[in-house]
Parts: sequence; structure tokens; C-alpha cells
Amino acid sequence: MQPAPDGVFWWSFKENSSSDLFFEDALRFLSGDRVDLEKYSGPGIQSPHVARLLEGGRYIFVLDNFEATQHQSGDLYGSLQNDDLRDFIRYFASPTHSSLCLITTRAPLVDLLEYDGVQSYNVDRMEPEEARALLKSAGVNLPDPVLDGIVDDWDRHALALTLIRSLHAVDLQHRRSLRRIWAVAALHGVAVSFGVDLLCADLLQGIVPIEHQ
Repeated sequence: MQPAPDGVFWWSFKENSSSDLFFEDALRFLSGDRVDLEKYSGPGIQSPHVARLLEGGRYIFVLDNFEATQHQSGDLYGSLQNDDLRDFIRYFASPTHSSLCLITTRAPLVDLLEYDGVQSYNVDRMEPEEARALLKSAGVNLPDPVLDGIVDDWDRHALALTLIRSLHAVDLQHRRSLRRIWAVAALHGVAVSFGVDLLCADLLQGIVPIEHQ
């Protein structure tokens, strides 16, 4: 069994797509908040210093919603908009350290295609049986036909169903709320993933009650 990592760093680029703030927080994390950020400000400076600090241990970096940093159309689709971030993830793809970087994105990471150490996984839609089991595991005790309707409403999307699982109960009124959100997304011709964003917004605004752990 491998030893536990020295630390785990998580950053959502959907919440904050600023590469400067990302590198500042990463520097604080890796240095134990003992770094003078003024010495490492500016393009081309922060990324290599973070890379050097990574060599001193075993860390896991989770870069969530990374598509916010990528070109979304045209010939550059999928490529990084920021040179420092490109250098940083390419460092992670090299075999010169013992850390791991997990990136979630809706766009291909074309800047890493030439690296053998990179593994890509496409998250498929859940099977109907798996989706029902996910809801039942949270105590959503409804007949299978009702669960199938909820599952189909959200195209067996794992994130959406995980959010739905956090509800106190999924009764008819809640289901109508979920269908309304989905209808709004479909009306505007957006993807299921954007419908999930709308669901998240409704959860946060209290339109749909959530279970507080």
C-alpha cells in the first residue's frame, strides 16, 4: 500500500478562472503559507516555482471545471488560453515528480496529447439500474417507475442525480421543479450539463430543499 499524499489541493476554475489567484493559492499551500508572493508575481514566474515545490513531496492537485481556461471554439478548441497554466499541466505530465494531477473538463486537453503519462477517461451516462441504485442509496424510497422517470429526465447524468440525491425527499412537487428546470434548459437549446448548472442554482437559492450534512 502506498503512503498517503502529503496534501490535496482542489481548485474550481468555474468559481474562479484567474490563473494568478490559482498560482498564489498553490504557492501558499505548498509552502505552508511561508512564501513571499511579491517575489513570485508576473507571467512565467509562478508556474516554475510551484513545480519546484512539488518536487519536495507527494501531492494531489484537482483542477475542476478546467474548460474555463480552454478555447471553446475554432482552430484552438481545447488548447489553454494561459501559457503559465499550459506549462504547469505539462510539468505534471512529465515523469520527474511523484505527484498526481486530476483534471475535469468538457473540452479535450490538446496540449497534453503528446505526453504518454496522461490518461483520459470519458464519463458515460449511468446505466438505468446504476442510477436507480444511486438514488435509493440516499433513502429515496420510490417505486422504480417513478425513479426511472427522474433518471430519464436528467439523461442519467451522474452529477445531476448526485445533486438530486441530496434532497430531503423527491415527491411530485420536487419532480415538477426538476422538470421545469430541464424544460428551461431544453427551451434554450443548451446541453444537459447546463441543465445541471441550473439545478445547482436552484439548490443554492433554496427553491429545491437540500439535506444539510
